[in-house]
Amino acid sequence: MRHPKLRHRFIRSSPKPPLSLELASSSPSTLSPSTLSPGTLSPGSARAKTNQLGFTLLEVLVAFVIAALATLVLYKAGFNGAAQSVTAARYQEAVARAQSRLASIGRLTTLKPESLSGEDGGGFHWRLEIAALRSGGGFGLYAVRVSESFGERQVTLTTELLGPPAQ
Repeated sequence: MRHPKLRHRFIRSSPKPPLSLELASSSPSTLSPSTLSPGTLSPGSARAKTNQLGFTLLEVLVAFVIAALATLVLYKAGFNGAAQSVTAARYQEAVARAQSRLASIGRLTTLKPESLSGEDGGGFHWRLEIAALRSGGGFGLYAVRVSESFGERQVTLTTELLGPPAQ
């Protein structure tokens, strides 16, 4: 016959249901509350034990709200980054268009004081302003300003060019 304490240890760690624990016992007197597995506790003590094992509904809801707010912040940062990327690409395109228009002055447009504007397509609008600064020695110095705008934003390039004297 085995030692009773060894048997109690085996019963306590056994994963069998409470019914089989009672059957394993040779007599009802050897079955005490200290030898029962956690699943065989009385209803009052089982409820207390269950509350300690899991999370409350309030804790779960708070964790869900925190996770939702963190996700919202990450999505907002991602969308802001994408919007700024699109704006940066539009600025690059505006600069390229303004540089192209500035490079064509003197070749496609004569240097004389004037103000021109137009639409470039794709939501871009341009404005060209040429002003005479000085004339002398058969040459004139002109201030040239090219602006490209899109939406409420604008890119402006300025330079000074030599050309025929202003009249």
